[in-house]
Amino acid sequence: HVISSLSDEDLHKIVDVLLPPIVRELSTGDAMAPASAVRQLANRLGKKLRRKIGDIEYGKMVADAQTRLNIRRAERKKVLLQEKVNNPEKAAKRKLQVKEKKKQAKKVKLEMLHGKRPRAKKRKAEDIDIEDQLLKDDE
Repeated sequence: HVISSLSDEDLHKIVDVLLPPIVRELSTGDAMAPASAVRQLANRLGKKLRRKIGDIEYGKMVADAQTRLNIRRAERKKVLLQEKVNNPEKAAKRKLQVKEKKKQAKKVKLEMLHGKRPRAKKRKAEDIDIEDQLLKDDE
């Protein structure tokens, strides 16, 4: 509703804030995996923005947001690699923490498989329907 109710000028002012999370959500994860509710929401918002702004302008903005996202990822990766050289003790400690997290996640998964731990409850379809009602356009 927000995107539909905004004028083009107002939308251009806030699109720089709205677009990066949408691009990030759509670019991460497996394309073949079933889409989560957040990914579906991002997809719908992206389509509404595309209709409102126009294909060419939207494409340019998405490419720009994707570039900034990739630059930030590369910078984080570079910092971690530099840490391995400059501070190997800290890097080793981080690596051990990551291993421990993976170990705990695997343990929880196995406990859930064997029925020792209750599974996380999935959201009901009713909750998702509310989101659909909120996102409907008055077209």
